[in-house]
Amino acid sequence: MRYEDMLAEPQKTFGALARHLLFKPTETELDDAIDRSSFERLREQEEKAGFRERPEKAERFFRDGRAGQWKEVLTSQQIQRIVDAHGEQMKRFGYLPL
Repeated sequence: MRYEDMLAEPQKTFGALARHLLFKPTETELDDAIDRSSFERLREQEEKAGFRERPEKAERFFRDGRAGQWKEVLTSQQIQRIVDAHGEQMKRFGYLPL
């Protein structure tokens, strides 16, 4: 499941995951689940109550929520280290070529 797909086609992507997990949500239940797990909702919750998984040195866990923003934030050296370590999977899921 790619983040880009969750943003572009949430009902299709989350519906496929639900079916894979043998759930059979109604359209209303699926829409509600998508809304409750939206980036905006999670970021709002983090601002109010914190987020346990946030690394100590990070200002916040839910930083931006845009697909592809890593290309704007990471240095070319950081990107290359990620590609060197995970290039095969990145290619498999359509992240390469950059």
